[in-house]
Amino acid sequence: LSNKHLDAFLSSFNRSTSTGSRDYAMCLCLSELGLRTSEVAGLRFDDINWREGTVQVPVTKTRRSRLLPLPKKLGQAIAHYIRNGRPESEDRHIFLRHVAPKGSPASCRIIQNAVSRACSRASLRGCRLSPHTFRHTIASRMNERGATFKEIADILARSRPR
Repeated sequence: LSNKHLDAFLSSFNRSTSTGSRDYAMCLCLSELGLRTSEVAGLRFDDINWREGTVQVPVTKTRRSRLLPLPKKLGQAIAHYIRNGRPESEDRHIFLRHVAPKGSPASCRIIQNAVSRACSRASLRGCRLSPHTFRHTIASRMNERGATFKEIADILARSRPR
């Protein structure tokens, strides 16, 4: 994904709405950290250490968690969503449904739909963009900067580089 496409994609969200705020923060989790949709959906309040500026990514596909830095832009987006857009709920998941059953955890499908809608709004129809595309983009950029395949695999929680 080129910088131009990524900028257009991220600019397509209406962050003044609760759903737009949520979708933007979820998509930043994909584009800034390279998280899988299941990892984004699984994020809970206890996974973010605001003082240390870190995110403990929940155990998913690889059966191991990992600690990642919390980029400022992502931290601000999550905080904005929590303060201004998140429905009231006792659920500890960060990202919640905004329609029935309102207040329950967002699903992977909700994240996939947020990506698809943003692609359409950003006129990226010719660009094959899925939530997984962001992982490939991050891996490519890390490789271009000289990261080893082991380092890339560790960040993206792959058990072994392909």
